Amino acid sequence: MNKINIETYKNLLRKSKQYCEEYNYTQYIYFKMFYYCFSQIFKQTKKIKQKSKNNILKINIATSGGIGDIIYRSIWIKEFTKGLKDNFEITLHILDKSKINVSKSIFYKNSYISNVVHSDDYTCNCDLAILVDNLPSIKFADMEKISDYSKDLANLLQTYMNFESDHFEFINDDISTYYVRLMLYAENNNKKLAQILDINNLLGITTNTSANICINPEYFNILEATNLYNKKYITFVYDVDCRSTLNNNVRLWSLESYEELIKLIKQKYPAIQTVQIGTQRSPLIQGIDIGLRGKTNFEELKIILKNSILHIDGECGMVHLKHYLNGTSAVLFGQTSISVKGYDNNINIKSEACRHWCEWIVSDWQTHCIRGFAEPPCLKEIKPEFVFNKIETYLDNEINKSSKEIYYRNYDKLDKIINSKITIFGKEFAEIANSLNKNNDIVIYDYEFDFSFIKYCKENNLKFEYADIYNIPSSNNSFDYFIGKNLDVYQNKEFAQKEISRILRDKGSILSIE
Repeated sequence: MNKINIETYKNLLRKSKQYCEEYNYTQYIYFKMFYYCFSQIFKQTKKIKQKSKNNILKINIATSGGIGDIIYRSIWIKEFTKGLKDNFEITLHILDKSKINVSKSIFYKNSYISNVVHSDDYTCNCDLAILVDNLPSIKFADMEKISDYSKDLANLLQTYMNFESDHFEFINDDISTYYVRLMLYAENNNKKLAQILDINNLLGITTNTSANICINPEYFNILEATNLYNKKYITFVYDVDCRSTLNNNVRLWSLESYEELIKLIKQKYPAIQTVQIGTQRSPLIQGIDIGLRGKTNFEELKIILKNSILHIDGECGMVHLKHYLNGTSAVLFGQTSISVKGYDNNINIKSEACRHWCEWIVSDWQTHCIRGFAEPPCLKEIKPEFVFNKIETYLDNEINKSSKEIYYRNYDKLDKIINSKITIFGKEFAEIANSLNKNNDIVIYDYEFDFSFIKYCKENNLKFEYADIYNIPSSNNSFDYFIGKNLDVYQNKEFAQKEISRILRDKGSILSIE
């Protein structure tokens, strides 16, 4: 079949299995299956009639989950789009209405996304429908049109459909069994969360692959409004995903532990401010200097988190956001896998009370310790003094960090730059890369999708990544040279310069092009 609806095939297998179990293989099964198939004919006929009829490849991508889930799934979406040509349109369908504003902020300025909507009807009016959950799942595909658009895309989708068909029982098992198997698969193959989605490594997602998190410069005034401008501060969260309750939630380190840790921090570092972010429902941590629970929108929260010197939290969405804002967190691990969900740049903290993670081993893992304890020992045994000792060296370095010496130079002597790491910001300056000595390591950043430019980079063996001038996806002290527009063109020159300085090494240079 040219027009494939893999979801219909999967539902047919599910129904067959369900009816066989319910009716003990009696003749009633035949009637139930006939009725089900008959009803699907009308549904699929309607969908085929509603498919796209123009030359634009219309793609619907659906996803859901918590903040961390949406962030690491956004990485797969970003890398997926790099294989597309021009003339496509992606509508992102957020299945959970409560996450629509957060999702719009996560995908803010992602030029390859045409629209972000709340809808669970994502298989109609499109040529391709993909559910991006723990694994990407093709729900509808007009393979004839897709093959005409791109043979490579058709081959990729066929691989995904074959994978899902070959692992049908595994993927469609109950959530507890499926998720535990998925985590074990990730651990055995040394994969992080975002890499799990990259079936057969076809998109090339690695631990260094970034999320395209952009900052809206209109909200930088939140730092002045909260008295955090030019201050050194630590952010804290006492919360879990809003889909879970706080009552009896075993994922949370105790309030008393947080409060004791804050006392230890204030004793040694009185100049460092402590800031509690998150939702209004979370209780106030006593001793906090600035309480911002429920007082910021998500754009403001990104800026506050981006500019904190450290974030302290359990393994949750804010930790993943902080990582892709190119910052560091001290993460208190309990029930979840430190090898799959921990980042190398973070201070990952775990007790020896439990030998193994227990996430989804039972369905109520977030409200009951599977070992029967009222307070799970995996977190109870993490003492405030232990956490403080883990972060003390990091905070010492932050307090004593000296300002970098950054030079501003003309870009007319590029031929003299050798054996350096260089970032070029802006696709319009890509040809400069060809005039530089081949012994240099060059990365080109731009925030816009441009098929011709991506193709140019591939043909010339140039590294390309999406980036925002206020959140460049690179670790601190990575580059010797930054080449780009004069900083005066940016809406907030100060924070653009601050971000460039972050990624430059000491005595690094900014080469501005008028």
